[in-house]
Amino acid sequence: MGGVCGPSRALVLALALGACDAGDTEPPPVSPELREDVALLQRALTEDLELLALDEVDEALAADLPVRAGDLLEAGALPAARRHASELRALELRTERGRRLRERAAALLDARAQALAEYRELLRRGLVEDIALLRAIEAQREAEEAIDAFLGHLEELRPLAPEPRRRRAP
Repeated sequence: MGGVCGPSRALVLALALGACDAGDTEPPPVSPELREDVALLQRALTEDLELLALDEVDEALAADLPVRAGDLLEAGALPAARRHASELRALELRTERGRRLRERAAALLDARAQALAEYRELLRRGLVEDIALLRAIEAQREAEEAIDAFLGHLEELRPLAPEPRRRRAP
C-alpha cells in the first residue's frame, strides 16, 4: 500500500516550494496591477466550498460508513475542488507574474482534487485499512498546507486588511 498517495505528495511539495521565490534575495517591486491580480487570487482561493462538503464526509466516517463517505466525496467535495481549480484558471489577470501565480495556485488546487480522488477511491472499497486511510488523510493535509503556504506568499505581495477592532464593552 506504499504507493497510494506517494506521487501526489511529491507534487504538492514541489509546488509548495516553487510557490515561493526562494532564489530571490530581494522581492521585486509590487505594481498596483500586480496587487490587483493578487487580490483576485486571494479572493478566489479563499472561496473554498469543497472544505464545507468534507463535513458530511467526516460524519459518514464517524458513523462507520466509508462507502457513503466516498459517495459524498464524489457528489460534493470532488466536483467542488475541480470546479474551484477551473474557475481560478479562468481569472483574467493583468500581469505576467499574476498569471504565473494563477497557474501555481491552480496546480495546488489540482493536487488537492487528486488527493480527494484518491481518498474517494479508498473509501469506496468499504473496509479501509487504517494505514491506507492515514496516508490518504495525510495527503489531503499536505495539499491544504501547500495552499496555506501559497496564500502566505500572496499575503507577502499584498497584505490582507487587518480585522476591524471591536470596541470593548464598558
